[in-house]
Amino acid sequence: MITASDILKASILIVDDQDANVSLLEEMLRAAGYVSITSTRDPRKVCELHRKNHYSLILLDLNMPGLDGFQVMEGLKEIGSERYLPVLVQTSQPNYRLRALRAGARDFVSKPFDLAEILVRVHNMIEVRLLHRDAEMALVRKLEQKNTELEQAVLKSRQAHEEITVLNGSLEQRVQERTADLEKASQDLLRRNQEIQNFYHTLSHELKTPLTSILDFVSIVGTGLAGPVNDQQKEFMGFARESCDYLCICINDLLDSTRLDTGKLRLHLQATSLASMVERLVAKMNPIAVARKITLSHETQPGLADVTLDEHRITQVITNLVTNALKFTPAGGKVVVRASKFEERPEFICVSVQDTGGGIPKADQEQIFDRLYQVKTGDAATEQGFGLGLYLCRELVQLHGGTIWVQSRTGEGSTFSFVIPREPENQGAQVLVIDDETELGQWVCGLLESEGFRARTCQSGVEGLQMMRKQLPDVVILDLDMPGMDGAQVLKEIRGSWGLMPVILHTGYPESALLARALEFSPFTLLAKPSTPVQLLATVRGIKKYGDTSFWGHKSGQLPEAA
Repeated sequence: MITASDILKASILIVDDQDANVSLLEEMLRAAGYVSITSTRDPRKVCELHRKNHYSLILLDLNMPGLDGFQVMEGLKEIGSERYLPVLVQTSQPNYRLRALRAGARDFVSKPFDLAEILVRVHNMIEVRLLHRDAEMALVRKLEQKNTELEQAVLKSRQAHEEITVLNGSLEQRVQERTADLEKASQDLLRRNQEIQNFYHTLSHELKTPLTSILDFVSIVGTGLAGPVNDQQKEFMGFARESCDYLCICINDLLDSTRLDTGKLRLHLQATSLASMVERLVAKMNPIAVARKITLSHETQPGLADVTLDEHRITQVITNLVTNALKFTPAGGKVVVRASKFEERPEFICVSVQDTGGGIPKADQEQIFDRLYQVKTGDAATEQGFGLGLYLCRELVQLHGGTIWVQSRTGEGSTFSFVIPREPENQGAQVLVIDDETELGQWVCGLLESEGFRARTCQSGVEGLQMMRKQLPDVVILDLDMPGMDGAQVLKEIRGSWGLMPVILHTGYPESALLARALEFSPFTLLAKPSTPVQLLATVRGIKKYGDTSFWGHKSGQLPEAA
C-alpha cells in the first residue's frame, strides 16, 4: 500500500537551464515535504543520472539550449530498463503540450508555475509511478514463486505436466480462435455502423443542395415570377412545395441523428419564455390545421417563469409532436398544446400535445421513440418516413436533462408529454461509473449524487464508451476486472479518443497484471475496493478541482432517467 510518506520520500530530478526555475521548484517541493530532490542544469546528464538512480519523477523543461526536452525524452527511452517514462514536462508553449505527451511524457505543467497545480500533478504522478513499480515487483515475485512451483511439479510428475501442457495449449488455441472471431465480428459491426453514419451524412448533404434549388424554382413558378400560371398549376406547385418541405424535414432529421451519434450536436441555452414560444409556434402551424379542418389551440399556465433551454431544439421537438398530431387526427378533431409547471416536481416544466386521433396500439408505445421504428398498424402505418422524428424528440429532451413519454388508447387519441428543468442542473461535475457490479455502481452513484455530483452508471466497457461518445463526463470511475472488454482496454480507448480525460481506477486487484496494463495508459489515480465514502468523495473532488477538464473542450450535461 502506498503511503503519504512513500510519496514524500520518492526521488525527484529537476531539469531546467534557468537557476531561478530550479530554485523555485526545489523550494516549493521541499516546503511540501519532499525530501529526495536532485537538480541539474545540464540536459546531457539526465540519461546517465536516471540510469543510476531510477527517479520516480523527472520535472523536465522542454526549451533548453543544446539539447531540448524532446531529445532528452528520446534518450530516456533508449535506457530500456523500464517501459514507464516518469516525465512531467514544463512548458510555456501551449502547442508543445500534445507533442510532449506523444513523445512519452505522462503529464505537463504550465509556466509561469502555479503552486497548487504543480503539487497536485507531482503527487498524482508519483503515486501512479509507485503503484506501477509495486505492481511490476509483485508480478516478478509471483512469477518467481510460480516458476519454483512448476519446477517441483515437473520433478514429481513429468507425465502430468505434459498432459496439462497439451490441454492448456489446446484450450488456449480455442480461446484465441474464439476471441479472434468475436473481435472480427465487433470490428465488422463498428465498420458497418460507421458506413451507415457516413451514408446518412453523405446522403443528407448530397440531397440538400439540389433540393434547395428545386424549392427556389417551385416558388418562382408558383408565385408567377416566371410567367402567368392558372389555378390548377398553382395547386400543383403547392403539392410540389409540400413534398419538398417534407423532404427537407427528413434530411434535417438525418443530419441531426448523425450529429447526435457523433457527439457533435451542442445545445445553446438561454432564458426563454416558453409561453411566447408555444403561442408563436401554434400561430405558425395553424394554417396547416385549418387546411385539414382541425382545431389547433394552446393553453399556458399564467405566470409561467422563463426556462433556460435551446429554443431552436425545443421548438423542433414541439413542432414534430404537433405535426404528428395533425397527421393522425381526422377532420373535425382537436389538437391542444399545453405548457405548465410539472405538478410532481415544480422545478420542471411540462409541455404536452394532445390529439383526438386514432391512438397508438399498446404494443407500439414502448418502442415508438426508438430510432427507425415505425408503427405497423392503425392510422400511423399509413404515414411512412425515416422513423427519426420521435427518436430525435427523445434525444433532444434528454440533452436538456428531461424525459418524454406517451399516453394513448386506441380510438381515443394520444397525449405526448415531456418535462425539462427550468434551470440546467449544473451544480456538480458529471461522473460516469463503469462497473459490472450493478449494486456497487448504483451505490457509488447514490453517494456522488448526495454530494451534488451528477452520476451515471453502466455495467460494461463497451456500453461505457458508447455513453461517452454520446456525451462526455467530467470524470470516469473505472473498474478493471470486467467480462468482455476489461478496464485496461477501456482506458486505452479513452486515451486514444479523449486524451487526458480524468480516469479513476477502482479495483479490488491492486497487484495484478491487469493493473500493470492499465497503468501504461496513465490513469489520474487509483482507489482500492472497498473504498470508504470519504476516500471516494475526496478523490473525485480532488480530480474535479485540479484536473484540466477544459483540455478536451466539452460542455457537461446530464442524461435523464427513463420516465
